[in-house]
Amino acid sequence: MQRKLRGLQRFGGCRNSHAIGVVGRKWKKDLLFYCSTSNVKNMITELNPELLEYTETHDVFGTIIRHPLVMWIGPVTDIDLINNLLDNKRKATEEALDKCEWSRFIYLHERPYRFDALHFVLNTFDEITDDEYWSLVSDVWIDTENAWQNVGSWTELFGSDRASQHSLMNEEELKLFASLDDTLTIYRGCRKDVNEEGLSWTLDRSRAKWFADRHGHDDRTLLTREISKSEVIAVFTRRGEEEVIVLPYY
Repeated sequence: MQRKLRGLQRFGGCRNSHAIGVVGRKWKKDLLFYCSTSNVKNMITELNPELLEYTETHDVFGTIIRHPLVMWIGPVTDIDLINNLLDNKRKATEEALDKCEWSRFIYLHERPYRFDALHFVLNTFDEITDDEYWSLVSDVWIDTENAWQNVGSWTELFGSDRASQHSLMNEEELKLFASLDDTLTIYRGCRKDVNEEGLSWTLDRSRAKWFADRHGHDDRTLLTREISKSEVIAVFTRRGEEEVIVLPYY
């Protein structure tokens, strides 16, 4: 386990600029004051060096922290609290690995880093069973936003030849999968020449159109694809959608 924990020390070095998780509630009324004084500069140097590496300056929020275990927006004033948060989470992740609590380890990480945590677990611990593998993959997928940014890695995960692939789906999803016709039409709302090669499709054309239109991009497009049921890796309903996972063509 010591070898694996040393690997954990290295994990988290990859930065990710996805959505920021907000921690803390009292920063708004003091934001302008703290951002306009030298307090932040003086106090920031007292941060754990590991956190210091992940600090950034935001035009609106001032100093923010985007660490795999700690996301913080607003005045960085309670240094002890922030440092303790990292220490406690670090201990919790090590405990989770010692107890083979893979899901707990992953979800101790802030959302933008959970894919990296999943990848670390699946590539480090040989004792993960096939059922555990597929369950972790589906859980993190459903929790992930903008999965297309890691489409190559997700394709490898979903394309694994591990047994028990049905473990990707819960009971409701297995029933939907069983009801699918041998040939079906699926849809994908995306941006032309940006994220067309994705794994996430839907049986609902109107839902795909919503995804295409939601940001109002001029290059939005609605894709239609005819496939056989044998091409479907899984169907997911846990986000209130009829999502169909299909490996992209390359």
